[in-house]
Amino acid sequence: MTYQVKKRNGEIEAFDPTKWENQLKKVCQGIDEVSAFTIAATAQAQFKPFMTTEELDEIALRSMVNLIDVEKNPIGHTNYQYVAGRQRITMLRKKVYGSFTVPHILEIVKKNVEAKLYTPDLLTWYSEEEWDQINSFIDHSKDETYTYAQVEQFASIMKKVKYVDLSVRGSTKTGNVTDEKEVKLAELTKEAKKLAAEGKGAEHEILSQLIIDNNLHV
Repeated sequence: MTYQVKKRNGEIEAFDPTKWENQLKKVCQGIDEVSAFTIAATAQAQFKPFMTTEELDEIALRSMVNLIDVEKNPIGHTNYQYVAGRQRITMLRKKVYGSFTVPHILEIVKKNVEAKLYTPDLLTWYSEEEWDQINSFIDHSKDETYTYAQVEQFASIMKKVKYVDLSVRGSTKTGNVTDEKEVKLAELTKEAKKLAAEGKGAEHEILSQLIIDNNLHV
């Protein structure tokens, strides 16, 4: 069967399995006991004749998360929690920035000033040289070292931030929104902390399994 993919810019092209598998290899790079081929093979059952790139990302993520549970999936490995974490980070960056590469911090600030989320004073408080220095302190590669459960926790927290008011330097106000998934995730996080304290395993590994068991992934 042939598949078509709608890209983020609206263009439609034939699905290229080699290109997709190469993307999976990048996500798996440097992580032991994981395989891009295994992810691709288990994902194909979820393919549809017509898919968006966002749907392809979600299909890959589901396959990675399912491979974390070695009891239900003997070909899996717990290290897929790190692969799934990278994939989730990739998806979040594409959604927020439009690409995997994170823009310069000053570019982000300017966009948020334009959107009236940040005070314009930020553009006068610091020079471009100071923004360059601030940007040099940020190591975005650390984002790729988190497990899937840790990234989901972060994403859930950020979803609660409805607006940020920086009109007073050094202070912030936030408006919160919640949904059923966020409430459930908070409950599971509490349960994972309790089980970890009882010596049942590492908190992030327990939380990953609880997310899978409760069908909260993706």
